[in-house]
Amino acid sequence: MRKFDIAAVLLLVIALAVLLYKIDKPFWGQFDWTGAWFGTIARNYLQIDVSKTLLAPITVSGTSDRSLWSFYNHYPITYPLLIAGSMAVLGNHEWAIRLVSVIFSVLTLGAFYLLSRKYFHPLVGIFGIICILATPMFIYYGKLPVHEQPVLFLSLLSVYFYLGKRFKLMTLFTPLAFLVSWTGAYILILISAHMFF
Repeated sequence: MRKFDIAAVLLLVIALAVLLYKIDKPFWGQFDWTGAWFGTIARNYLQIDVSKTLLAPITVSGTSDRSLWSFYNHYPITYPLLIAGSMAVLGNHEWAIRLVSVIFSVLTLGAFYLLSRKYFHPLVGIFGIICILATPMFIYYGKLPVHEQPVLFLSLLSVYFYLGKRFKLMTLFTPLAFLVSWTGAYILILISAHMFF
């Protein structure tokens, strides 16, 4: 078992290295708008007094004039707050904005391995990590600043703890998934359906 765990950790380090490649490139292109979008919201969290914003995700840049503010209310505020935390520690850089997604992408692979190791076989987890890591979609989207990486990680942990009958931990991670994105509600629905039906 230990040799499989070591192999999984090595694969996670390789995944981290792959995702960190060119993490500092400027935001441009069809999909990088999300980085500029969430970066603007995160920067506003850091620059505008919380007593004025009440943690509302403000999408306009460079103004504290409330009459000019527009708000992003399509998702919960957790993901932009995570990016704001990264920017507060590391500075206002493209790589600091992308780093949140990179970390959650690698953690998602780790959660997938834990699930596979416990309920199937460690080789299933190793093979799964290799398959996911070899997918161009993972390499591209694994560093894209969007909600999906953290909500997938938290959802996988919810399933892991639910199947292991560790309900206190499950009840911690399931609401966290929902607080990152509305899609986190699906894991709550699926776990509830499994429990009661």
